[in-house]
Amino acid sequence: MDSIELYRKVLLSVSGNKLVEHLALRYGRKLAAKFIAGSNLEEALDEIERLNGNGIMVTLDHLGEGIK
Repeated sequence: MDSIELYRKVLLSVSGNKLVEHLALRYGRKLAAKFIAGSNLEEALDEIERLNGNGIMVTLDHLGEGIK
């Protein structure tokens, strides 16, 4: 089994785990805050404008909670 296959199996095995879900909801945003532009489109667009004003180009991805 190669490392990609192992990684895939581990992610799939924890994806439905309630403890993992609880920890992700509790700490996930704090850990990923520098990658999250906002909780809604208006916040994201404001952050993009600020970053662009500092000469930083960005991409914006809209992700849903149910993505598996």
